[in-house]
Amino acid sequence: MARRSSPRPGRASSLTQRLVGRLEEEILSGALRPGERLVEEELSARFGTSRTPVREVLRTLEAKGLVTTRVSRGAQVRQISWKEIDDLYAVRAVLERMALELASRRVDRAYVQRLEGKLHRMRRAARRGDVRAYFEVDNEFHALVFGASENDVLIELLRNLERRVQTLRFALLSLPDHLPRSLAHHAAVVTALKRRQGRLAAGIRRRRIEEAKALLARFFRNGAGGAWDLGSGS
Repeated sequence: MARRSSPRPGRASSLTQRLVGRLEEEILSGALRPGERLVEEELSARFGTSRTPVREVLRTLEAKGLVTTRVSRGAQVRQISWKEIDDLYAVRAVLERMALELASRRVDRAYVQRLEGKLHRMRRAARRGDVRAYFEVDNEFHALVFGASENDVLIELLRNLERRVQTLRFALLSLPDHLPRSLAHHAAVVTALKRRQGRLAAGIRRRRIEEAKALLARFFRNGAGGAWDLGSGS
């Protein structure tokens, strides 16, 4: 039986990045379902590599909030309960309000141009119907807004929250006609920030979060504590 060769250091990094991208796409798109086990040996055979890069991939995905690891079960696609969704979105609304109010005090022309640049890229992705590209720029947009708060603790808390709701956000963006609605929302936030109206921007964002949570509730399966499944809901 032929042994798999160990990749060189530079190639190992590139390989890990590619595998992270592939599995991340499968998790976000729902091809890999919440609770599905990610067995190192099976992934190693599937990708034709040793288990070392697979372990690194799983650690990276866990840091992104897409995978959980338990001693008894190993790695699996992260599950989320309605209680957790409810808690996360409540905290998210409060923290984002603070971030937007702080950011509005530091708005200058260069910052607005950067925000508008993100909007332009999101608009192009929405026209193509490219959810993944839109999602990536959406993440950059949020990071830019949070970063303008210049509060390191707040930024880290919001980053952690973003990681924990990634699959939910991607699922919502994948719904019909949702990209244009999301784009209009972001444009309204930028307009409010340009006017240094932090409370208005926070109010716009809060309504968007509440709408998202209400929509998630319609698709949640198995009641409180059950597994998330946007899938075929209506």
